[in-house]
Parts: sequence; structure tokens; C-alpha cells
Amino acid sequence: MNKYLEIIRIGSKLCNLRDCEVFSLFFSRVNFQFTEDVPIAGIWYRDKTFCISFSDKYFEFNDEAKMAILGHELIHYMYKHPLVYADRLGDDLLQICMDMFINQILEIILPGALPKGSVDINDFIEAKLLTDEKYQEKIAWSIYAGIQNYFTTK
Repeated sequence: MNKYLEIIRIGSKLCNLRDCEVFSLFFSRVNFQFTEDVPIAGIWYRDKTFCISFSDKYFEFNDEAKMAILGHELIHYMYKHPLVYADRLGDDLLQICMDMFINQILEIILPGALPKGSVDINDFIEAKLLTDEKYQEKIAWSIYAGIQNYFTTK
């Protein structure tokens, strides 16, 4: 299988979904690479270029899951997460918050398509983590800091 052609095929399917045409703008401006340095996929900003990396595991999923994973990385790009949070890439709480936000969007676009084990807000609600005041405060401050950072770097 030609991995680049597979990415183009999946990207075309994603961009042709109803109300998802905006993905095409970002899909056409990102580079792709194939590496085992990421568990499934990840987006990076290097040398003034956004690049999505895919591991071989990505290609084992069905088309709907591949579209959800690609869409997830493109939404990171839309919100400039790799650029805005470049100094906080190792911040696990921030990563969880971003993934939770993005995956809620994807559940609307592609219901049930995210692979098992994806960050899901319902898991946090069931575990009562979102009702823990210290945890809520950490999430609130992460989101607040992210919003402030976004508007000061525009």
C-alpha cells in the first residue's frame, strides 16, 4: 500500500463529508511523514511548517477511524495547538484538555468513529474527576492560560 495515496484517499473522504469542507483548506497545507515515533498520529510544527506524522498502526484502522484520527490532527492544526503550545508539549493535562475538546467535536462529525481508548469526556465524568475541585481548577487554569496565550500570539 502506498501510504501517501491512502492519506489522500482518507483526507478526500473526510473533506467531502457534509459541513466538513473546512478540513480541505488545512489538509492541503500540511505535510505528512511516516514514523514509529508516534503511537498512532501526531502533529508538529517545524521549520515554519505543520506536519502530521503517522505510525504503521494508523493504517490498521477502518476508514471511519482513520478519518477521525486525521480529523483530530487537523483540528489541532486549525487551533494552532503545536504553535501556540510549543513550550508546553510535555504538559499531559493540557494535552488531555485539548484532546477532550477535539474529540467532542469529532463525536458530532463522525459519531462513534474514534478508536477505543481515545480521550473521552464521559470517562472523566464517570470517574468523577470533573467534579473534583482541584482537578476542575487545573483544567480551568489550563484552558484560561491557553486562551490568553492564543490571543496574545495572534
